[in-house]
Amino acid sequence: IRATYGEVAESIRDAIRRRVQQCVPSTPVFHPTQPLLFLLGQIVTTPTKSLCYVPLEGSDEAVPWRPLHTPIPHEPHARLPKEVQLQRERKRESSSGITSYCMHKGNGSCSFVTPLGGSLFTLGPVETEPQSRLPLIPTVSSEAMDDTATDPKWSHDGTFLSFVRRGDLHVKHVVEGWERQLTFSGTKTAGVAEFIIQEEFKRFTGYWWAPRQDPVRNVWLIVYL
Repeated sequence: IRATYGEVAESIRDAIRRRVQQCVPSTPVFHPTQPLLFLLGQIVTTPTKSLCYVPLEGSDEAVPWRPLHTPIPHEPHARLPKEVQLQRERKRESSSGITSYCMHKGNGSCSFVTPLGGSLFTLGPVETEPQSRLPLIPTVSSEAMDDTATDPKWSHDGTFLSFVRRGDLHVKHVVEGWERQLTFSGTKTAGVAEFIIQEEFKRFTGYWWAPRQDPVRNVWLIVYL
């Protein structure tokens, strides 16, 4: 196979971009009450990104981040569901492993949900004296079989977990475990950012939880496009 100098140079630059993106930490968030910082980063012993934590108490020196959870088996990029591959391409995301997460803060603790390979995994809660209970063991909240779950979000009280499946909005009751489909869009989609919105405006979600329950009907509201 022959390649021009320009093609070889671009391949090298692309490999460097991928390596830098893989190693550089991103998406930092603080624990609501404990001296902990959470972020996406690569552990030295693993080739993929994980959800990590950094203890912020007890030393003024730089502290390496540590894995927040035990390893989660996942498929290589080429075997991911097509919907997940396309979204990663639009985000210009070349890293493997966990590339996004959503955290819920409440009552001095926090919990996480992350999409990986079309499935959803929950972690937590991380409460008081958390380091004695780390790393966490991930729980499969929604498993990718024939369907892919994407764009997970917590309700603001942490009771419900929402996500998009087959182009429609679904919710799952975190404690009771039941799931319910909220929209039936047919040939269209609900809660999904359109291609032009993702590509040109860098918005990758199409729905949002209301910040509090409706005081009259005592229900949670979701706005979706």
